Amino acid sequence: MTINIHVEYVLVNDIVYDNDNERLIDHCFVVDAEWLSHMWNRHLKKLFGYDDLEEFLDVYDPEYEGQIIYMIAEKQNRIIDEGWELAD
Repeated sequence: MTINIHVEYVLVNDIVYDNDNERLIDHCFVVDAEWLSHMWNRHLKKLFGYDDLEEFLDVYDPEYEGQIIYMIAEKQNRIIDEGWELAD
């Protein structure tokens, strides 16, 4: 029996704030983990200045770094899904 596991990352690239600067809604997008890992090792690690992808994902700035990843994924037709979600 073969089990295939497909890993995806949900990233944020835009945030809507209320008048009190509280985070209301996030624009999220989904990319394949294999693609993101490839892009990380090829370009993004050097661009963002982090050695480890998981560490980067814990601290990245959605409106800057998230937007860069979104633009690359969109250009390469790698966005699996996207939409707006209520912020945590």
